Amino acid sequence: MVRRVAHSHRHPGRPGHTALRVGRSRAVAPSDDTPAQRLGTRPQGCRSGRPRLGLVQNGGVTIGGLDEPWNVARSLDDLAAATIDFLEGRLQETPLHGGLPNPESLPLIPTLVAMNRAGFVTTDSQPGSINEPTRRVQRAYVEGICHEATAARIERGLLTEDLVMVSFAPGSDVDSSIVVTVSHGSPCTFLGRWSVEELDHFRNGLASLDADLDAAWAIQIFDPQWARNDRLWTAVLRALTTD
Repeated sequence: MVRRVAHSHRHPGRPGHTALRVGRSRAVAPSDDTPAQRLGTRPQGCRSGRPRLGLVQNGGVTIGGLDEPWNVARSLDDLAAATIDFLEGRLQETPLHGGLPNPESLPLIPTLVAMNRAGFVTTDSQPGSINEPTRRVQRAYVEGICHEATAARIERGLLTEDLVMVSFAPGSDVDSSIVVTVSHGSPCTFLGRWSVEELDHFRNGLASLDADLDAAWAIQIFDPQWARNDRLWTAVLRALTTD
């Protein structure tokens, strides 16, 4: 059953994974967010927005040379392979991120590589952490796209975990707010929001890739406990690699 939700609520003292399936209609949560806090325009000093890189050609994006893996990808599997090349330093950017991975994510790279090899194309992540001098605290999270069968496998594998998974069905356009980063006392990174237009960053004019993207599910998984960093990564990878 698909549940259309604007936000999640977890009952104190009730452990367990919460899976939220978001349908195709637009859900809006009451929010005092300023325009700078909306998707893709995160405030300076927080996690970066998502600029579209490169030149638009044939309805898609060209990054670097025409033979770049992003430009010749024909499937989600090809996008996963290109993401691995980026994580391991063979590519300098992705359609969503300019430059190399953030230094805070370097310890996560082996796990992120394994997630991509298992069919989950990771697009964003951060470790759980706390920095007292800057009053910055983060929830661990990972975001990505995958086939519906992979999304179902992740959900089954996380049923007994103290994690939250938000699933966006193909065609979803949702604007909600789940804060996963607070800096200097202000929220600055959010999950719970997704637009199908995010997938346009990956399009390169090839029909087979368009078909995979049109059917892709977007998945966000986060640890509800602030600063914890020893639960999410092993749990998600185990869910991906267990039938």
